[in-house]
Amino acid sequence: MNNYAYCLFQLKHSREVDYAWMRWDYAKDKFDLNDYEGVYYSHIDAETEIEALNKLFEKFNIDHPIDFTGHSMSVSDVICLIRNDGCDWYYCDSFGWEKITKALAERRLKNE
Repeated sequence: MNNYAYCLFQLKHSREVDYAWMRWDYAKDKFDLNDYEGVYYSHIDAETEIEALNKLFEKFNIDHPIDFTGHSMSVSDVICLIRNDGCDWYYCDSFGWEKITKALAERRLKNE
């Protein structure tokens, strides 16, 4: 069993962002991590990253932590899963998760 630290990011002003609640294929060209804010940080035990993501989806839709003030997890939310050797970023898609770590790194290099 792995223990992952994670941070849930949600859009700051979803009504002002035209890719809010949209699938990754639509959002990827418009996506900007600056449109997001970290709304919850904690740890979760899971065998794999996908299992951790699925547990988090359930947690933030069925069994909200008492101190959570964001909305139920939905399409366009982002999770950063943190391991000892780095982290990976995931976009909550219509069905499942889209790993966006590489896309974020490419965008950072392009903007430098």
